[in-house]
Amino acid sequence: RMNVTTIFGGAGMQPQIDNLRRGVDILVACPGRLLDHMDAGHAKLDAVEVLVLDEADRMLDMGFLPQMKRIMGRVPKQRQTLLF
Repeated sequence: RMNVTTIFGGAGMQPQIDNLRRGVDILVACPGRLLDHMDAGHAKLDAVEVLVLDEADRMLDMGFLPQMKRIMGRVPKQRQTLLF
């Protein structure tokens, strides 16, 4: 069974933390809230094999380049990256 969870702002942090602690195979996240969890030590990205950035061009247009760089800096260099 695959463990899937979502991480996004406007929702309670604790349920997201609980899901992350259980282990996640697929994580769908908004950059800001993901960084919140990373900074708090709840989300570790050192085992990421595939990074998918959906709406990457839109995120760049909206000024999310610094956040995207921080996230990409925390995943292994040996990974597959998909941009949509």
